[in-house]
Amino acid sequence: MCCVQRPSLGVRCSEAVQMITVAVFNQKGGVGKTTLTLNLAVEVARRRGNWVCVVDTDPQRCLGDWWRLRKSEQPTLVECRLDQARQVAGVARQQGVTHLFFDTAPRAASSGLLPVVRDADVVLVPTRPSAMDLRAIGGTMQFLHEANAETVAVLNACPPRGLCGESGVARQARDALEDWGHEVAAVSIGQRTVFSSALADGWAVSECEPGSKASTEISRLWEWLIEGPLAMGEPAPAEQDPTANAA
Repeated sequence: MCCVQRPSLGVRCSEAVQMITVAVFNQKGGVGKTTLTLNLAVEVARRRGNWVCVVDTDPQRCLGDWWRLRKSEQPTLVECRLDQARQVAGVARQQGVTHLFFDTAPRAASSGLLPVVRDADVVLVPTRPSAMDLRAIGGTMQFLHEANAETVAVLNACPPRGLCGESGVARQARDALEDWGHEVAAVSIGQRTVFSSALADGWAVSECEPGSKASTEISRLWEWLIEGPLAMGEPAPAEQDPTANAA
């Protein structure tokens, strides 16, 4: 398990800093968990100048591979086993991390995952809007419901939008999820090639194509989260240390 190392950001954090924890989970693979995790984490770090940490609990270490391509200090990375996640969260909180994002593996063992989803302020469940993906989401949502986790489904990799907003496929998927009693994020994420090209180079979409449709969707999704599921927990902006850039 890697230790949490503080980046040199010139940010002075309070000892009583409140940490927001976001877990990204779906028992089905190929739904974009890692892509959503890293793009939200970079969005938070870019916008707020906070100390953001991503935790890769997937043995494939895709998130870690992306991070090792980066030149930026943010977000910081921890790679660990799922059963070490709670320990990592405790250390991160003690050291002043403001936002902690957990990327999880598909078919992760429920025994190891339970503390992560219970402790998280919100669990995001990305899903493609296809019938196959929607049929597969039931087990994931049932597990999270039984864990009493704050859960939000996120429509991901959606077809291009229509003239009136979401594509018909995305609207149908949203209606189906809501009919089943699941909360669905008001902002969906489109299927865009920039997500994969940015990932391959160690970037997030907000870094390589700021102002693009992809970047705007990620930004709007985070804004929706902090105004809704995370409204009571979002920490105040970090205080900039006036001596940080002194000669």
